[in-house]
Amino acid sequence: MKKDRKQELKNKSVAELREMAHTMYEELSRLRFDLRAGKTDVIKEIHKTKKELAFVLTRIHNHDHEENK
Repeated sequence: MKKDRKQELKNKSVAELREMAHTMYEELSRLRFDLRAGKTDVIKEIHKTKKELAFVLTRIHNHDHEENK
């Protein structure tokens, strides 16, 4: 993921990040379905989406822990 994208995600609110995570889960589901159906070779896109989703979930998790301190 590029630095610009990371910075963009860091500036988003938790509500926006949660909405993005939900959208990314749906996107992953669609990509996996397309891969199994043989429509396209989307392995790179799956990898990119999973990596970005992990970053978003980490930001949400860290924010939740900061609130509980």
